[in-house]
Amino acid sequence: MLTRHPLTSYPSILEVMSLLDCSVIQDLSDVDNGKAVFALGDDAEPAAGMHGFTASPYLNTLAELDQFCAKNLDQYQAIADVLDRTNALPDVWFWDIPVPANIEDPRD
Repeated sequence: MLTRHPLTSYPSILEVMSLLDCSVIQDLSDVDNGKAVFALGDDAEPAAGMHGFTASPYLNTLAELDQFCAKNLDQYQAIADVLDRTNALPDVWFWDIPVPANIEDPRD
């Protein structure tokens, strides 16, 4: 869990975390340059037999992640409904599905 960034300031992140029982993943791979990116999901723990998943794209700030979650709460609710019925997460997440070039992408 992130200790330097209180998540109470990000209600949409908290809602999606609750819907999907996940957490914020902070990728510190470029932290030396002051760059960290954030996503929702859970890290894999192979020793425990747990497969990880990423429930959002990686974004540059928690504010951007919260905005993404807010714009897509209906998508996350639909995923949570399927998860409750089938205990399965999607193989392909909604932001990975290509939008035809002649249609405006509603995710923008």
